[in-house]
Formats: sequence, C-alpha cells, structure tokens
Amino acid sequence: MSRRHTRPLCMRLAALAGAVLIGTASCGLPGPSEASSVPASDLPLPSPTSTPPPDPSPSGSAAGAARVALIKDGSCLTRGPAIPALPDDPKSAASMIVDTLVRGPDAVQRAQGLTSRVRNDQGLSVAAVQDHVARLVVGPAGEDTARARDELWVGQVVRSVTSVPSITAVHFVDQDGIDVQLPLPGGRLTTGRVTPAMVAGLCTR
Repeated sequence: MSRRHTRPLCMRLAALAGAVLIGTASCGLPGPSEASSVPASDLPLPSPTSTPPPDPSPSGSAAGAARVALIKDGSCLTRGPAIPALPDDPKSAASMIVDTLVRGPDAVQRAQGLTSRVRNDQGLSVAAVQDHVARLVVGPAGEDTARARDELWVGQVVRSVTSVPSITAVHFVDQDGIDVQLPLPGGRLTTGRVTPAMVAGLCTR
C-alpha cells in the first residue's frame, strides 16, 4: 500500500478511537486512567451474625440447696428441710448434712409424722470426700443398725449426703476403715459405694 493511502487510514482510526473515548466519558463510565469508586452508602451491609447466649454457670451455694431425707409414716423416705447455704468445701458440706440428720426433725416436722433413723449414738461422721464419694465412718451402734437390715437408715443417709451437688455416692466404713455390709431394697446386701439409684426403691419423693 502506498504512503498516500496509509495516512488517511491512520487518521480515520485515530478519529474513531477519540470518538469512542468521548462517548464512554459521556455515558458516565470510567476512562482508562480513572479509578472506579462506589459510594459507601451503596455498599451492601454485612449480614448479621447471631451470637449464642452465654452458658449459665452454676454459682457456689446456689448450686445447691441440699435437702436431708426423713422418714414418713415409718416406711418411706421423703424430702426434708432444705439447707440453702452449704460450705464450698465438700467435706464440710457433707458434715453439715450429717449433723442435720443427727439432730432429727424439729417439732413441726414431727407433728407432720416425719422421723429419722439416724441417731447420735450411731457415731456417724464424714472422714473425707474424694472423687465425688463421701467416706462415712460408722460407730458400733451404726453397724448394729446396718446388721439389722435397716435399709431406710442406709437410704436416708445416702439420699441426704448425695444432695450435696459435688457428691454422687457414699462409702460406709467402720472405725478401722473396713467396709460395712449394708442392706438395700429387695433384700440385697452390698459393700463399698452406694449411689442414690441403689436406694431408689425406697419410694423417695
């Protein structure tokens, strides 16, 4: 192609490119050298995220208003008086429960027909609490009670002491640290740890 025909073609291409740039600017589209920006008000809002509610945490004495178990009509365990302010130490809390059992029902409760199998001469005391098990020492009179197959006595102590939130079982031993044989509902005998489930047949309510 001759130079005479090339120049008009180049001029037409340059004019066409200029027209395209002018048309793009007039339509509001950014040119090659312009940065594209969007107003903040036009940006989509972030989707809200749901925050789960905090887990409720048990609080010291509120974790447990423990209750002693008493005997109703001489044949059935029932819920006795509450002890709302337990010590934080599990051994101290269990000792408070045992002391309440030894004192027995007050005059109002006795008038309601509530009694207790636990007596002061049975020598019941809390030796330790370890791994959620309360180790209770039983005196000679307490051993006699166990040998007499008094399952309500066992149930009353177990249900009361395990009402302490951190205690799940009771282990009865004599003054030499030897396991005491205990009666359970249905005529069974056991030694070692006794849980509330093991005395559940004593119609606790």
